[in-house]
Amino acid sequence: CSPFEWFKDFLQDLSRARKKEGIRIENIGFGAKIRPVVMTQHFQKLPIETVCSAYRRAKNRVLFLDNEGTLAADSRHLYREYGAPKGGVSDLKSRGSPPDEQVLECLRMLCQDQKNTVVILSGRDRRMLEDWFGSVNRLGLAAERGFYYKLPMTGGQWHCMKQDPDYTWQSYAFEIMRQ
Repeated sequence: CSPFEWFKDFLQDLSRARKKEGIRIENIGFGAKIRPVVMTQHFQKLPIETVCSAYRRAKNRVLFLDNEGTLAADSRHLYREYGAPKGGVSDLKSRGSPPDEQVLECLRMLCQDQKNTVVILSGRDRRMLEDWFGSVNRLGLAAERGFYYKLPMTGGQWHCMKQDPDYTWQSYAFEIMRQ
């Protein structure tokens, strides 16, 4: 591309990247988890009393809660060893961070209220979520980023987003990682 075309594209990118009128950017989170969030100038946080009042009046409520980083500490390491593990594909799974007993007790209290549907969202597999949260009755779980899910109103059975999923890709990906 010519220098003129490059400069024209550069100016176009620059004008798209500038801050727009009526927009503000807030940083949300802490440490490595901080993220810029874009909102209009007139955006206001809801008053806590308004939220609590609406919660009490609601006939049905759905609460989606993330596990690691929200309910339990995110214990993933920033540094990971390069390459694939020496064993098989199953060795790719990490141990994760289970919730503590206080969190489980809070979840039990939330799930006792018939108006609440509480769902834990996680990238972990079904077995790990069952081990961690199996003691909480009426709790919905979404495993492997929602690929598998179970909800209290569907009898607590696991469902999959795709019928008969094909997992052969895992062994191919694992071999590529070993190289």
